[in-house]
Amino acid sequence: MSRRRMWRALLPAAALLAGLGGAKAASVGTTEYTQFLLVWLATEEPDGLLGTPALLNLPPGWLTGDAIAVLAPGGAWPEGQRDRLVSALLDAGAAVLELDPPRGGATQAALRAEMAEALRTSEVVLGAGLVVAIGRGEGGEAALELAAGGETVEGRQYAAAVHFGPGAPAFLARPVPEAQGWPLRAPLLCDVLASVVLPGDGADFLPRCQAALALQQ
Repeated sequence: MSRRRMWRALLPAAALLAGLGGAKAASVGTTEYTQFLLVWLATEEPDGLLGTPALLNLPPGWLTGDAIAVLAPGGAWPEGQRDRLVSALLDAGAAVLELDPPRGGATQAALRAEMAEALRTSEVVLGAGLVVAIGRGEGGEAALELAAGGETVEGRQYAAAVHFGPGAPAFLARPVPEAQGWPLRAPLLCDVLASVVLPGDGADFLPRCQAALALQQ
């Protein structure tokens, strides 16, 4: 098993993603047969509507118990960087849940609420075993604040949060169950993130990421 493929589940999962169907036949580590699925987050919107749409990128071979990376809403991403990040995460076998800024204004409170519901949806509805939050700008700040707060929705928490910038990148990791294999997964996640950094993200991005996310369980 390659190092990048280990970012998927380190232990066999019991079944394919319930209710969304299995991925088409293709080997893990390719994005050719990625499925794009609309997911509704149970949030209350200012216009009275219940639910916020999000886009789930599901790589081939993804199983319940595998990882999901939540891309925070908001933030001005440099041209092409967000797309390259999604592709790199999918190539590593992680599903990606992309969030849009909340309707009615992307306040920090609204961003945190959407990120919290994305975590609950990832674990309860989609069956993720490990969930990390990644963002830039105000979205990245919201991801860090939410992770730093510990428990969010129903006692759940992000395993890690990454703020790409602007300015110096920031990272935060939380204790997760030993079965999730975080000591092995953390450096692999850093490798994926470092593959899409820009000069403005800092030349020391990889070692900083590895040092910050190498949390002793």
